[in-house]
Amino acid sequence: MLVLVIIVSVLVYFVVAFNNDSSDQKDRIRSQGGMYQKYKILVDATKDEGGIPLKIIKITAETLVLEYLNQKGRTTMIFTQNWNDIIINWDFASPTYGNHKLTWTFPEYHDQLLISNQIKSDLLEYQINLLIKLGGY
Repeated sequence: MLVLVIIVSVLVYFVVAFNNDSSDQKDRIRSQGGMYQKYKILVDATKDEGGIPLKIIKITAETLVLEYLNQKGRTTMIFTQNWNDIIINWDFASPTYGNHKLTWTFPEYHDQLLISNQIKSDLLEYQINLLIKLGGY
């Protein structure tokens, strides 16, 4: 019985600590103007990914979502603040080319233009390799 009480106590401690840290992170992001203001340079530089005009469709305390939808498919980019990092998930879903995902993680205060350039470079390389693989290039 004592072991069960200890285990439950430890679990409760970690849940409370995690919630406090998460709340602190949200407060810190809000104090910096929110996700869009904090990552404005990165988001604005990335919104025209590969000539596709991505639009902001959702902003929360810790995420910002860009999306473009047309007959060829859906492109989504999700920017997530995760403690001391910014995580960028790129997702492309197409009936013609299938589903594709890439993820980048950078330190929170890394130069946003360098991040954008890295993402654009990686996406271009990925798309060229995909076209070569599919025989369309």
